[in-house]
Amino acid sequence: FRSTCSKTIQIVTICGLICSIFCMFEARDINIALFKSGAFDDKSVEMTTTALVFYSFAVVTTLLRDMLKNISFAMQNTRSPLVGSLINCAVNVVIMVLFTRRYGIAIITLSTTIASLVEMLFLFVLVNQQENIVDFRQTAINGAYSLVAILLAGYLVTLIPISPLGDERLNSLLAIAIRGIVYLALSVVLLLPLLTMSKNRELVKSLRRKT
Repeated sequence: FRSTCSKTIQIVTICGLICSIFCMFEARDINIALFKSGAFDDKSVEMTTTALVFYSFAVVTTLLRDMLKNISFAMQNTRSPLVGSLINCAVNVVIMVLFTRRYGIAIITLSTTIASLVEMLFLFVLVNQQENIVDFRQTAINGAYSLVAILLAGYLVTLIPISPLGDERLNSLLAIAIRGIVYLALSVVLLLPLLTMSKNRELVKSLRRKT
């Protein structure tokens, strides 16, 4: 159970970071491709792009939060998810009440991200105390390496020039498709050392258990 949970946390973190950072770097093109037409003008694109950038930070925390809730339920611990949800609501409300007038739509989206992060950390600490699922030090190292590698891949794909095709939405779709494929390939290549080290570490642990 512990080994499965630990591997799942690592996989979810990597997948979440890949989705999050791509949405962050390609937020404008995504909004143009999906929404820009009619009354949805450049100002609307800028507003939704800002919202998507801040929401993209919440992808990883939301995925991990939901997974940790399921782990808590599997351990027959229903109190922690409930308390975590209450903390999420409280943090969200407090941030929006205090800062919405000053910062507008940016703080509305950012409050969701911060509340999700606080709830995720709360559940992570409680679940790990109960089952000792992951090594905090190793998880932090793996997370930092994954973040740097995927950020590098995300930055590099923004340097790919896309020839304009005349239609702005079609051009954005083409940019998303080309950059998305290159970004995914680069992310896999850059993360291979981490995945190889993790696999070797698991192999060493299994050999130690057998001996």
